[in-house]
Amino acid sequence: MKKMNKSKYLFHASSPSAHMFKVIAEILQTNLKTSCFQLKSEGLFLRQMDENRATLIDLKLNASKFETFEFNPVGKDESVFIGLTLTHLYKLLKTVKKKDSITLYILHSEPTEIAIQVTPKNNNRITTSFLKIQRVQNILVDVPHGYNTDPVPLPSSEFQKIYKDILSIGKTVTVSATGSVLQFDVDAGGIVKRRVEYGDMSTKTDYDTPRYSELFDTEQLVKLSKVCNLSESLNIYTEKNLPFLISGDVGQLGTISIFVKCKINLNSH
Repeated sequence: MKKMNKSKYLFHASSPSAHMFKVIAEILQTNLKTSCFQLKSEGLFLRQMDENRATLIDLKLNASKFETFEFNPVGKDESVFIGLTLTHLYKLLKTVKKKDSITLYILHSEPTEIAIQVTPKNNNRITTSFLKIQRVQNILVDVPHGYNTDPVPLPSSEFQKIYKDILSIGKTVTVSATGSVLQFDVDAGGIVKRRVEYGDMSTKTDYDTPRYSELFDTEQLVKLSKVCNLSESLNIYTEKNLPFLISGDVGQLGTISIFVKCKINLNSH
């Protein structure tokens, strides 16, 4: 029998899309403090709520979409959880350019740190950083189900314009949905008001009652603004008694879904 070479890597993955990891790190560090990534043979995953339990992020990066992907757990473990301090992770990725490639790896001999190797397109320079892996408790979180209404597709560029429009006005925003139209209303103490609508206006009349209408802290939605840099289009789901949901692709690597609770649900919990 031919002897198999045992890999020195507990985990090793490479991708030409280093910039996507920079954007992911920025989104995560804006909403969370410490991440709990799950490494599996199927890919790299994260499902985590912020400390206020207001926002849930569900991230899936598929092994088949990486240039190379290797996961060699010890013993019978089918997955490994690693905690990373997100401010440090983003700091290490902050200088990444759009055409850079990235390699992530954990050595069996150094299981308490992850290496982040960034290579520019010309391959003349390789920068390798090392980040300490934190011991964190993985708290199982269920993803909300029951979104039966079709999403409103929203170009990322339009979402950027919407959050810029509402950010400058007030601290809270009412998000409503009528037909296939999303409506964002901001009221700064009755002195200044602004309304932004987006969608298929033919599905809405002045006499329709919104099928969905909830109040959010403006900051909650602004914290999600960088999701626009992951793909050209997003899907917005609004369903009564369920969190506001933004979902989209992470380049060619996978998907991200972000669930945001309205103020009344936050207060009730």
